[in-house]
Amino acid sequence: MRIIFSAFRFVAVFVFLASAILPASAQGDEQRLAEAKIQISNYLRYFKFETTVSTKEIDRLAELRVKVHSPSTTLEDRQAALKEFVTMIFRVAGTNPMPPEQALENFARNTGQALHSLVNDAGAKPPRGTTPLGNLGAVEKRGRGPIPIILIADIRTDWSLYRNFMDRNAERYTMYAVTLPGYGGTPAPPRPETLDLKTTPWWDGAEKGIINLIEKNKISKPVVIGMAASSFLATRLAVNYPDKFRAAIVIDGNVYTAFRSLANPDYPATLEERPDVLMKQPGAIGMISEFLPVLLPSRESAESRIKALPPAQLTQFFAGIREIERARALAIEAAVGSDPRAYRYNVEMFASDLSGGLKNLKVPLLAIPAIHDDNSPGQGGPAPSQWYEAKMKYPAIPLTIVPFENTRTYVFEDAPQEFDRAIESFLAGKPMEGRKGLAMATRPSPRGEVGEQIGALKVSIKYGRPQVNKRQIWGKLVPYNRIWRTGANEATYITFSNEVFVEGQKLAAGSYALFTIPTEAEWTVIFNRVPGLWGHFYYNPEFDALRVKVKPQAAEQQEWLNYSFELLTPTSANVVVHWEKLKIAFKIDAEPAKTTASGN
Repeated sequence: MRIIFSAFRFVAVFVFLASAILPASAQGDEQRLAEAKIQISNYLRYFKFETTVSTKEIDRLAELRVKVHSPSTTLEDRQAALKEFVTMIFRVAGTNPMPPEQALENFARNTGQALHSLVNDAGAKPPRGTTPLGNLGAVEKRGRGPIPIILIADIRTDWSLYRNFMDRNAERYTMYAVTLPGYGGTPAPPRPETLDLKTTPWWDGAEKGIINLIEKNKISKPVVIGMAASSFLATRLAVNYPDKFRAAIVIDGNVYTAFRSLANPDYPATLEERPDVLMKQPGAIGMISEFLPVLLPSRESAESRIKALPPAQLTQFFAGIREIERARALAIEAAVGSDPRAYRYNVEMFASDLSGGLKNLKVPLLAIPAIHDDNSPGQGGPAPSQWYEAKMKYPAIPLTIVPFENTRTYVFEDAPQEFDRAIESFLAGKPMEGRKGLAMATRPSPRGEVGEQIGALKVSIKYGRPQVNKRQIWGKLVPYNRIWRTGANEATYITFSNEVFVEGQKLAAGSYALFTIPTEAEWTVIFNRVPGLWGHFYYNPEFDALRVKVKPQAAEQQEWLNYSFELLTPTSANVVVHWEKLKIAFKIDAEPAKTTASGN
C-alpha cells in the first residue's frame, strides 16, 4: 500500500509543478466528447487495458476527461471527476487492495485544486517538440580544478541545483552540471509507441548523452555524481563504463524502488515480477499522468501560487532545502521548466533493479544516504538498507556507504561543509565521515532502549514503543501471518557483543533487525542482517541470519510495548516482548548448552 501512496504523491507533485489541462476551445460538447473517446481508446490501448474495459466504461471515462479538462467545470465537480476517474483506473488495473477512501479523497482534492488554478491561467501553454534520444538538456561548465566532475541534476531541476556546490569548489574541480531532457525548459524525449516495462530508452538516451559529452570535451576519467533520481544514471554509468570514469558518487539514491511481490507482499518483487507488479499500480506506470494532457503554467501564475505556500508545504517538493527562499526559487523554476511528459523517467526507474548489475562494479562508488529528520517528508526511505544489501551480497565490490544523519535529500545543501570534506576524502582515498546525530521530534511512539549483561555477553535492544490507545492490536493493527517490525517507526535492532545461542541455535555477534510473524498459535522471530531499515517495509528475507519459533502467552495489560529481560541463569535469559494482553519470550544463552555423554 505504501507504493500506492508514493504513486499518488508523485502525480500530485507533477500536477502541482506543471499541470495538465485542455486549452479553452469553441468546440461543441459533442465534438469534444467524441475526441475524448478516441483519446481514451488510444490511452487504454497504450496501457494494454483495451480488452478489460467495456464500451460503457470508455464512454464514462471520456465524460470524466472532458469534465476534468473543461474551464467551465467547478472546483467541486473537477475534484469529484478526478476521484471517480482514479477509482475506475485502479479497478481496471486490478489493484488489490484498493487505496483507502481517504487517500482517494486527498488525491482528488489536492490535484483538483492545482488543475483548477491552471485552467484559469491565461498564460499557460503546452510544451513544444521533443528532445532526440542521446541529447542532453543544458550543460553548465564551471571551475578550474584538476579533477573533472560531471554533476547530473535531479528530475524536476536543472543544472543550477548544484550552483552552490560549484561555487564552493571552483578551485578543486572542473565541473560540468547536466540537465536531463524534459527539465530546465527543454522538451522531454519522445514517448515510446508502446509501453514496454522491460526497456529504459530515456535513461539509455541520457547515458549516451553523458558519454558523448565526455568524448566531445575530451574529459579524462571524470567523477560522475547523481542525486536522488539521477543517482540511477550515475550508478549505471559506473557499472557500464568502468574505463570512462574515475569514481561515482550517489546522493540519497535507491538501488531499486521497493515494490513488494504479488505472491507474498512480505517479500520484495524480483526483477522478473516488476512489470506485473507495476501494471497494477496506475500511478507508477503513468496512467494518471497520461490522462492529463500537458500544459506548463505561466511564470506569473507559478510565482503567485508558490510564494503563497506555507514553508511546510514547500518541503514536500524539495525535501533537502531548509532555506525557504531557495526552496521557493527551485519550486518556481521546476513549475515553469518541467515538461509534464517527463514522468516517463520514473516509470523506467520503477521497472528497474540495479542490484544485479552492481556485482560487476569496478569503479569506486560512494553512496551517501540521507537519514532524514522526523519532520522531513522523506523520512523512512529505503536508501540506506539497499546499499548495505548490495555490499553484503557482493562484499568485494568497491562500494563505500557513508550515511549523513539529520539531513535531507539535497545533502550538499543541508550539510555543505561535511559533504565537501567527505567528497574530498573519498577522491583522495582517505577515511570519510558523514554527519552524526539524528534529532528526533516528540513521537507518539517514543524510542526505548534496554540492555543486559548475561555472563560475558552484552545484549542491547533499541525499539519504538507504540501505545494500545484503545485499538484492537492482534489480528488487526498487527495482522496475523504478516511480517511486523515488533515496534514502531524504525526497525527494532538487537545487538549481541559475542556469539550467542537463540533458542539453542547459534548466531554470530553483531546487530540484527528483529522482526516477527505473529499468528494466534505461534510466532516466528526473525534476525535480519541488514542495517538501516525503516520498519518492515523494506524487509528482504534473503538476508535473514536466523528464524526461531516461540509460543505467545496471555499476560496482564501492557499499554506501551515493552522489551525486558528475565534472567534464568548466570549465562542465560529470556528476551520478553510484552504488549496489550500478550507476550512472547525467546531464550538466549551466552554459552552453548552442555550435553551429557550417554552411557554414564
